[in-house]
Amino acid sequence: MLDLGGVRDSAEFTRRLAITAALLAVYRFGAQIPLPGINSEALAQLGGTAVERISIFALGITPFITILILAELLKVLAPGVRRWEQAEPRNRTRLNRIVFGLALLAAAAQASGLALALEDVRSLVDEPGTQFRLTCIATLVGGVAIVIWLADQITRHGLGSGVWLVFLTPWLAEVPSRIAALAMSWPSWGPAVSVQLLIGCTLAVQVLAAIVGLIRAGGTSLEMAATCLWSVLLADAAWPWLLLAIAALLGGGSLAGLAWLGPGHPIALLALAGLVALFTHLYLRSQRMAGVTSFSAIAPALVAVALAAIALADMVLATQLGFVPLAGHLILVAVVALSLLAQWWQPPFAKGPSVETHDNPA
Repeated sequence: MLDLGGVRDSAEFTRRLAITAALLAVYRFGAQIPLPGINSEALAQLGGTAVERISIFALGITPFITILILAELLKVLAPGVRRWEQAEPRNRTRLNRIVFGLALLAAAAQASGLALALEDVRSLVDEPGTQFRLTCIATLVGGVAIVIWLADQITRHGLGSGVWLVFLTPWLAEVPSRIAALAMSWPSWGPAVSVQLLIGCTLAVQVLAAIVGLIRAGGTSLEMAATCLWSVLLADAAWPWLLLAIAALLGGGSLAGLAWLGPGHPIALLALAGLVALFTHLYLRSQRMAGVTSFSAIAPALVAVALAAIALADMVLATQLGFVPLAGHLILVAVVALSLLAQWWQPPFAKGPSVETHDNPA
């Protein structure tokens, strides 16, 4: 159990909490503003959360996260890049700017595809054509830049890492509605569904407790948190490429006959957990080779095995018991929450490199 101690400065904490809430509210408000050129009547007929997928913030912070993952993969495979980044503050600034620029290019590519897809939806776009596409691309890229700025302001003036808070916000926003839906459907549940929900919630609590325990067990808790975060994200990013490679080798370019690689299949889940263990090893290795690692309370092999087991449990929740709120994102939720606590409460956290990576693109 975490020993939170006392708040360092309650007035400062309240101020920063208010700033964080306000900036996240701006992000959520922007996610309700449709792109220019969209027919409001056709959009209303789509209903649900369609407006968020066609809003000025439709791309969210995903392009930035994608480039962050690629940058981290480069540092994992080439520890010299990490060593160069750590050598001087200006090197990190340069890398931040490169990441920011590439994120906007990635956003432009995604925006182009989205604009074409929107034109294919009957009556959704008032005036399809080049002007709409250019306007849509410019708006979406500008939206990504604004979202990155909002995340940076949270990091500078609010609580925790803005990038990861913004990244989690859409899922966190769905939690109340999902809980309400579960509550409304409760009278119609049979014994089997009730047992499944109980098992799912119990497993979710165990996953959260396990990741907290692993991070607390590290000699430098924030560094262990970064290890957990990036190992899981890198494994998730590598998984589709591994599937393509297996399909090319065994399935003639198709996964149709490879049911054991389908979502939720035990072999696929174990393979993905193995990827988590592999990237945990590679991440710790790159940290050590770059001379920037300091925690040694747990052997790297044990960290890899423990994190793979925790990730496997989280994946089982997501694929088998997906009605449990935040299933599949519990590791990220735990890391972000603990990093926030590390910033504003006295021990239990030791000093170490922040989980935030390239939060400041300026």
